[in-house]
Amino acid sequence: MSLTDTAIRKAKDPGKLTDGGGLYLLITAAGGKWWRLDYRRPVTGKRNTLSLGTYPETSLADARAKREEAKKLLKDGIDPGQQRKAEKLAGVERAANSFEVVAREWLDKQSWVPGYLVKVTAWFEKDVFPWIGARPVADLTAPEFLAVVQRVEQRGAIESAHRILQNCGQVLCYALRHRTGSV
Repeated sequence: MSLTDTAIRKAKDPGKLTDGGGLYLLITAAGGKWWRLDYRRPVTGKRNTLSLGTYPETSLADARAKREEAKKLLKDGIDPGQQRKAEKLAGVERAANSFEVVAREWLDKQSWVPGYLVKVTAWFEKDVFPWIGARPVADLTAPEFLAVVQRVEQRGAIESAHRILQNCGQVLCYALRHRTGSV
């Protein structure tokens, strides 16, 4: 029998409340309610369990939608647990190649006089990082850099805007040479 939101809210005893299709709500002795999906791995056929979130943060409808997404992956021969791990790893890798991370690495390798290094670092921290610093270098586009420079130009700092754009270009060149896969 399918679950209802009312039945979930009333449930207090530890155990499993099944919804069908391998989806169930695991209720712990401490009162936690965890959505789980049991499935068989496509290659090995071994039983596996996938966590789909906690109740009430993940509603019954959301848990059912996640179950259907996992079932589609399984139908295509993809293990949803392995897919999740791969996506997480890709996210970590992309964060390691964010513009700010690469730019700070590039700044560390410069042998400028200390005063100029402070100035360039301040430009990046004030005018670049807040807008594009968290973005992966590979995803950045020319219009995004143009928007950064236009914000600086609107303040009347034309020469600074030119230098910032020049330094951003140098960071991109550095990423191409030293950070394989980031651009």
